Order: sequence, then C-alpha cells, then structure tokens
Amino acid sequence: MTHAITSHSPELTEILFKAGGRIVVLVEGVDDQYAFRQWFDDRLTEVEFFECGGIIQVEKLLAEFLAQSSMKRGYAIIDRDFRTEEQVEESRQPESHCFVLRRYSLENYLMDVRPICMELEVVSGKKVDAVEIEKQLLALCQRLKTICAIQWVCWEKRVLYWPDGYDIEPREMLIEKAAKDFGCSPVEAETLIAEKEDLIVARLTDLKTAHTVISGKRLFHWGKRELGFDKLDKDHVRRMLVRGVKQAGLPDDVKIIVVDSIFATA
Repeated sequence: MTHAITSHSPELTEILFKAGGRIVVLVEGVDDQYAFRQWFDDRLTEVEFFECGGIIQVEKLLAEFLAQSSMKRGYAIIDRDFRTEEQVEESRQPESHCFVLRRYSLENYLMDVRPICMELEVVSGKKVDAVEIEKQLLALCQRLKTICAIQWVCWEKRVLYWPDGYDIEPREMLIEKAAKDFGCSPVEAETLIAEKEDLIVARLTDLKTAHTVISGKRLFHWGKRELGFDKLDKDHVRRMLVRGVKQAGLPDDVKIIVVDSIFATA
C-alpha cells in the first residue's frame, strides 16, 4: 500500500525517501549508524540504517512507521542502558520490531579485547598482550563504577540523565553532585548509589558481564587515552575499532538481531 507523503511526519518522509523500498532500521545516533553501515556494507542494497538523535525519537518514529506501513519493514536497535536481562530477551521475541543490544551501548562492542589488540598492533607495529589489555579494561570499569551507578539511579528516577562526561572525580564529589540532581541529602544519595555500585561490582568479574553495566562511551574515552590510542583523533580510533570488530568477527548478539531477526522476517 502506498501512502501520500503528507500522511507522514517530515522526519519519516525523509527516511522513507532515502530508504527507497529497503528495510528501515532506526538507531539512536550517528556513531551507531556508522558502525552498522560498516558491519553490514554488503547488505546495503537491502537495508538502510538511520540515526534518529536519541531513544525518544527512535521510539516515536518506529511507532509512526508501524502504524502507517502495511509491510511493517521497519525496525529499531537501541542501547541496553540499564535494562534487565529479561527486558533484553523480551525484545528478541519473533514479533518484535525494537531490539535491545545485550551490552550497555554500541561502544561496548568496540571496547573489546580482540578489536583493540588488532588495531593497537596496527598503530604500534608490535605484538599486544591480550591478557594485559583485558586487565586494563577491567581496571577502567572499576574506576567507572561510581559514575555508572549514578547514571543507573538517574535512569530509574527519570531525573536529569547525566551526560557521558569524562572526569573520574572523587566519590564524595560525585555523591554531592548527585544529591542535588536526585533532590535528596548526600546521605540518602550515598545509599542509593552504593546499592547500584554493589550490583555493578558483582558484574565486574569478567569483561563480558562488565559490558552490560559500564557505559561504553566513558570506557571508549578512557580506553583511548590509556590503552595506546592517545595520539589519534577519537573519530579515527572509532573507525579503526569498528573495522576491528568486523575483522575479528561480528558478535553473535549483533548478528542475531540483524541477520537472524531483521533480515529473516522482513
């Protein structure tokens, strides 16, 4: 069924025009769009990925697309953030059009041992110790636990969602700032944050589970500075790691969403 252009919002009209009959996959930001387009560049005659400027706009445009399309060839892939494992699994149901990544964000797929080692060896010209890289990543996760715990509380409270700022400040300073945003005393804020810190620490025993609760954007920032990419532009490093992920083999999680779900059902 063909709809008149005026039946769509300007944003969806532009997406449909650019898609030209291909499967539409909405993602949150330009970095997500770049990564998915690179990872599935051999399928871009069948699918196109569109950045929407955040989760709210993704949900709005997907709902509009599905309400007005007879073929339902529209999907979304969103960050996990602090969603539960049950919510991740629920998004994988056969009738789903909105899939939740198993890791906290797309950057968490870039900040993995194999792509980092591969690209560091390109930069340095030397063999890189994978065990040492994993230790460094887990140490960074430990340092980020308090700021990520605060993000978790913000996410649940739907208060000001802390932007992915990059300074790892003393815990006391972070708690004071958080108390103001939470609208409570520092003592109450400390209790809320400590509860989330305990949950986060329990997942920092290995990198796979750490990636479900630690902000990939923060990990990317600090990893770039401390793992050996510090002299390179951040966009260049991102492109390198996107390439590294593809060369190392796309994660099963990503392949299941795009290949086994979106391509298979569209």
